[in-house]
Amino acid sequence: TQSLFLLFPAVQSIFPNNWEVDKIVSGLVERLTTNEETDVLRKVLDNQESSTAKLSTESEMYPDFFELENELPIDQLLVDLTIRELSEPDNASLPNFTDENMHFGGAMHRA
Repeated sequence: TQSLFLLFPAVQSIFPNNWEVDKIVSGLVERLTTNEETDVLRKVLDNQESSTAKLSTESEMYPDFFELENELPIDQLLVDLTIRELSEPDNASLPNFTDENMHFGGAMHRA
């Protein structure tokens, strides 16, 4: 069985029993640095307490979006896209951009 844990930096909204996703992560980090909140997280991760049960005892939160971010070295990205030749100086040909040989390297792809 696989699980996905989403930790949202949520803040109480102006409406009762509603939460909003705060774009500032520092509040989440501060909460996770207290012994009490760390114990709550540990119980959920150890399956001692259901995260669904935890939400049902408190206010529910239904996030309308979330983003997954991944950083990948450009060389690995080009290999995964089967266009590795763009990282090889003598094999890269991009005639629509320049007549000179170009190659990519030392960059990170963030998505």
